[in-house]
Amino acid sequence: VAGGSGTLLNVVTALLRRKDRLREWHKVPIGFIPLGYRNGLASKILSQEYESRSEQIGRSVIACLEGRSQPVDVMELATEEGKRVYAMEDVLWGPLVEGTLVANRYWLLGPLRGFFGFLRHAFKLATNEEIGIYRNGREENSELSAFAISAKNGFLELKSWNKIESKFDFAKFGAKQTTYQSPADFLDNQTGTNLSSVSIRPIRDARYWYYIDGEEFEPFPVEIKILKNKLNFFTDK
Repeated sequence: VAGGSGTLLNVVTALLRRKDRLREWHKVPIGFIPLGYRNGLASKILSQEYESRSEQIGRSVIACLEGRSQPVDVMELATEEGKRVYAMEDVLWGPLVEGTLVANRYWLLGPLRGFFGFLRHAFKLATNEEIGIYRNGREENSELSAFAISAKNGFLELKSWNKIESKFDFAKFGAKQTTYQSPADFLDNQTGTNLSSVSIRPIRDARYWYYIDGEEFEPFPVEIKILKNKLNFFTDK
């Protein structure tokens, strides 16, 4: 698979939606060449972070040729209608996530892009929007400005940011951001909760989209669970 996180999302989803998806797909190694803007899987299957994109691509090609592989967890997102999407990296939601995406469009403003982008987005904030996160049938939190769910060490790791009420505080939050590599970099230092499954329920006025491996999806009720060692990828480890 040559592309970024979105391309990989589409390939993995198509593969695991097949009628014979219950077969042992983990025995079929997959090669991944990171050519996109987001390439989160590369950090899992390569032995180190490479500063040069060309070096990262070269090591990925060599990994395919050497033939070593490793199992990788997959996240399954299932709707109430039975439709499924399979993700390799993360599921993001919230005004802070979208604020970061807006700020990225103003890269010419340099260090001011965070404040300007978040300030502009603040006037579009849906202050009455809520989303419910449920574990074992019990609601965990609905007053959030962002959450991120990712596959980590055989579990789903949930990180969240509490609701920011003031539009000015929202803009100040943007001004403090120093990196925009991922729309959820600001959650990196938050303590995560490990789960085997979690339910997400938009409560009302769902205006913010899910970002699943960087791709936009309408906010729908969804059950997310971890599929341990579901697929096999070539690695240089």
